[in-house]
Amino acid sequence: MSIINSIDDELLNSDLKLDGKLLDFLSWAYSDLCDDVNKGIFAEWLVAKILRLNSTRRYLWADSDLKSEDGVRIEVKASAYWQSWKALNPDGTTKDLSKVVFQPDNKIRFSGLVAKNTINNHSQEFGALKSDYYCFCFHTEKNYAAWNAMDVSKWEFYLVAAKEIKTKSVSLKWLRESKFGPYSPSQLRDKWELQGGTELSKS
Repeated sequence: MSIINSIDDELLNSDLKLDGKLLDFLSWAYSDLCDDVNKGIFAEWLVAKILRLNSTRRYLWADSDLKSEDGVRIEVKASAYWQSWKALNPDGTTKDLSKVVFQPDNKIRFSGLVAKNTINNHSQEFGALKSDYYCFCFHTEKNYAAWNAMDVSKWEFYLVAAKEIKTKSVSLKWLRESKFGPYSPSQLRDKWELQGGTELSKS
């Protein structure tokens, strides 16, 4: 097991002099929260905070992103107008942002809802919805210079029971028209706690 004592942990036992702390690695690997992968991980962490779930670490191979104390499983999906590949070149320089065209809201979709069991997938021919609820997170900032994942006011949240999902992906348009949100963080928490995280309805 890899044990982290502090973000100031340093590289150890090398036959070369190497300067590097855990914080340096985290900054190198995960500082761009506009990157699609990092954005999704950040959204999982943020939803856990909002719903007051006791999640001490992320398990990449888990069948659901989050789980309540009474076993209710939650999958978190994130999207935004901006993705890093739209704004940055492979060398990290900024592209000509005036040429960027955003997808219209009715074309924005959240995919990857159906998947096989991560541990015992050889026994499954097809995937399935593996969580009880799906929390869709959408970052609304259109000004790249102002884009900040930590600005929670820029996030919209949608909460949907698995029984309401009939397709492998859902659109932002469908989420809004079906009245599954958008919720602010406090509204999302109230929606979750009012129903006890069990029998959510659209009311």
